[in-house]
Amino acid sequence: MEFCAEIKQRISIPWLWRHHNLPRDPKPGGRCRSPFYEDNNPDFFLSRDGSWFVDHGEPDHKGDVIGFEMLASGCTRGEAIRKLRELANFPQKLSATRQNGQNWPISSPTKLRPMELDYLERGDANDLKRLANLRCIDFEALEKATAAGVLQFATLKGFRAWVVIDQTRYVAEARRLDGELWEHIGGAKSWTLPGGSEGRKSWPIGILEAQSFRSIALVEGSADFVAAYHWIWAENKFGVAPVAVLGASMSIHPVALPLFAKKRVRIFPHYDAGRLNGFDAARRWEAQLKSVGADVDCFDFSGLKRSDGQAVADLNDLCLVDYEGWENEVREIMP
Repeated sequence: MEFCAEIKQRISIPWLWRHHNLPRDPKPGGRCRSPFYEDNNPDFFLSRDGSWFVDHGEPDHKGDVIGFEMLASGCTRGEAIRKLRELANFPQKLSATRQNGQNWPISSPTKLRPMELDYLERGDANDLKRLANLRCIDFEALEKATAAGVLQFATLKGFRAWVVIDQTRYVAEARRLDGELWEHIGGAKSWTLPGGSEGRKSWPIGILEAQSFRSIALVEGSADFVAAYHWIWAENKFGVAPVAVLGASMSIHPVALPLFAKKRVRIFPHYDAGRLNGFDAARRWEAQLKSVGADVDCFDFSGLKRSDGQAVADLNDLCLVDYEGWENEVREIMP
């Protein structure tokens, strides 16, 4: 059936693995321990593109994303297909949305519901100045983000905060304007605001706003999201739209993935010392994006130093580069 082929193209096994909050981490292109039972040996093999699996410890455990859903949910094949169709927001009649290359409908995707965030504010000049100083980002660039509706402000838990969000209102992430941590969630830098739906953090913020743009700067997290506006402004690359995924462990939501089709996408991974999550995320997103026909590359931060001598780890760090030495490392940043 045509929609089964579309399901397999749109939803990967690693994404479904994380959607079900299964134990351990998927390892595309290699072996790992099974997520379905206590496995002392890495007998579970996942293909590099995340489209099929084989569990050498359980000969009956093998197949594609539909077979994986059957194991994860303990359901029949027909039920698995129904669940996956709902997860990917498939219409009842596939052909109705495929005319003339039209994108999949996303006005009210299953599992993703708009949040009630009436307390968010546009913010004033003082809010923007504080954020510009905190993140070393151009004031006018922040005005552009505010005008686009993806940067808003609020007073949360008694603290002034800046919030990234988009027109879908499926997910919103807040950080304190004083740069301090959110103690109520264990001292984290960012707080994913409550009220969203299952699967919300994998929604790429700004993807609807990016539909009229030819190129996309795909970043990890809210700080790099506003930093992308800084570099778009600095380089006069007004044909580029920033899009953010809120976490390296997230895969791009299958409902949003077709919206990257035929776009020019540059990924800005995190070069975090001591961990490879940023690179793993970049590889995962690159595979997803190429599956829908996007033209993808990754920005290379290697060799760049901040003014304090530390290595540049992400796009926001790039705002701290010593411009006296910048001429020796001239490179185009935005796609």
